[in-house]
Amino acid sequence: MTSEQPPETGQHEAIQSYGDKLYRQVPPGYKDNFHIYHRHYRECFTDEGKNLIYIYILKNASSSTRKYLPCKPNGHPIHADYERRFDAPQFHKMCIWRNPADRLVSSYMELRKLRHDFPSDRTLELGYLSYSSVEESFERFLDSIDDNLYDPHLFPQVVSLYDKGLVVEDVDLLLFDTLGPDLKRYNREHTLGWDLSQAFHANAAPSEDKNRLKNLLRTTSHLSQQVRDLYPEDTEIYNRLKKEKLG
Repeated sequence: MTSEQPPETGQHEAIQSYGDKLYRQVPPGYKDNFHIYHRHYRECFTDEGKNLIYIYILKNASSSTRKYLPCKPNGHPIHADYERRFDAPQFHKMCIWRNPADRLVSSYMELRKLRHDFPSDRTLELGYLSYSSVEESFERFLDSIDDNLYDPHLFPQVVSLYDKGLVVEDVDLLLFDTLGPDLKRYNREHTLGWDLSQAFHANAAPSEDKNRLKNLLRTTSHLSQQVRDLYPEDTEIYNRLKKEKLG
């Protein structure tokens, strides 16, 4: 992976667009740069028969949503590097947007799994999993990523757009909080033909630890501010979208 060359456009533009966070730099002592040019930030799911491009974001119900898309013979959804041909007017682009605080909790829970297809050794090096209390572990986690969003699960949601040369106005945003009704509306408006007869659940029942951490962020002002400081654009977009949809 270290020999992979950066793309000509998009990736570096995203760095400049988002400011000085080090989410594009190799962490100290971590030599594999796959998380800088990870496939999740190059790819999108496609249904070209319906002129649909689904720009998915990690921890934003992508596993639940992509089951409605056409699949290859092996059962996996059709995905491709995002290409300029998808900028043609006939393509509509869909993306799901989530509360950054809830997404960060979900990402923390994912990183605890120490998956080998992501930089799990870096997670161990940072040491936040060594605390017995999930609340203390999460606080140390927040401190450790303050200047280094080292894993793709931690990248700002806007990066998934910026890396493809897109801005928010280019994309149809669906709110994670109301995803079931939003998908039904989107399915109807764009005649996608998805079978949404079964109730849609973006998440399985939250774990006890996840509920405790969400409550921690709701009740601890300096921690919730820390999340807003990490994800200012994501937060602004989420608040605006929530106000538009829920009042």
